[in-house]
Amino acid sequence: SDVDLGNKSTLDLTVAGAAAIVERQLRHNDRIGLVSFGGTLRWLTASMGRTHAYRIADFLLDVNATFSYAWKHIEGLPRKTLPPEALVVAFSPLIDKRALRALQGIGAAGFSLIVIDVLDDNSIAAGPKPEDRIAHRVWKLQRSATRTRFRSAGIPVIPWSGRAGIDAALARAPRRAKRFEGPVRT
Repeated sequence: SDVDLGNKSTLDLTVAGAAAIVERQLRHNDRIGLVSFGGTLRWLTASMGRTHAYRIADFLLDVNATFSYAWKHIEGLPRKTLPPEALVVAFSPLIDKRALRALQGIGAAGFSLIVIDVLDDNSIAAGPKPEDRIAHRVWKLQRSATRTRFRSAGIPVIPWSGRAGIDAALARAPRRAKRFEGPVRT
């Protein structure tokens, strides 16, 4: 899902954040893989090195948020895509129910998962009518409930608007979920 935030979108934030994490982790000789639930399920198997960095750049340039009825679930991924000890960092505006179920499935499967919420509730203004303001409050409550459900399941949800680097967001993740080294530039 993609939400236009004026001068950027949630997809822009997702790609920028993912690229920054990838750049840093490849410098530390970590294996990096990517999964995209935008439109259809796509993945890039974990690897490392300069050639893989180019594959990742191509993958990120091709990420888009097209509507699709395609099923989004962890079972659609080949086993090697998410190795058992993988740390999964998921960027999401937390609005697509199928993507939310897929993330819950990743967490339930025992993976160390951090969800980066790229949609700031305050970036979406309520409409002028009283019913618009009520709908906006309900929407904010639903998003809060979604974040609470993830956190109750042991899955940290970290807000990130892109104003600060992704390092600042990752620094707020609980220790048990973090396996990152060094700073990330965005």
